[in-house]
Amino acid sequence: MRGNEPGTDPRALTGWMKVESDDPTDDAHESLLKHLSLVFSLAMDSYLQPVVEQRISGSKENFTVFQRIVGAEPYLPPFSHLDLSEIFRCGCDTFPSLADILKSLDPALQWLLAPAAYDEIKLITAMTSLENVLDRSDTDLILPGAQFKKFASAVRSLIRERQLSDALQEKVPELNRLSFSHKLNRYIAEHNIVVDDFPRMRSKR
Repeated sequence: MRGNEPGTDPRALTGWMKVESDDPTDDAHESLLKHLSLVFSLAMDSYLQPVVEQRISGSKENFTVFQRIVGAEPYLPPFSHLDLSEIFRCGCDTFPSLADILKSLDPALQWLLAPAAYDEIKLITAMTSLENVLDRSDTDLILPGAQFKKFASAVRSLIRERQLSDALQEKVPELNRLSFSHKLNRYIAEHNIVVDDFPRMRSKR
């Protein structure tokens, strides 16, 4: 692997990855390349996509050119581009054990690393990425379907008895969905994420 060569043309190809397989019938190298691209996208704060692909198998060679997309300029890259050997080693060591998990986070990474010219847009894309991660949970329902159905029926009857706005009827299904803060706190607890250094929001009285 090689990349991030200096230059002034943002469309210039500056990096490549190469995988050699001892078994020509093994297609795992495709998944490995995708896995490494996601690992480096997160490490470099820029979503990496292939522009050209060359496959060589025996005497057969295939060369594919993909749609050319200019990657976003890194905003706050977590790691320096000067030495990424540890990132490369981490990417290889976590394949294939974490490949499916990281692949499922691909949409979240695309939102997180989407090009943005203003801080407000960066905040929106980051929040969308976070929501995408939290929505990967198996269930976000507070009550089972049958139990909530009885509860919702009672609530709707109460709305009609009190002659309240019909708009409340449309909001009833949302009562069974976990709030964003609840899902976030649950995710933090499940993955033992350290947030002691995060600023705390003070409640207004």
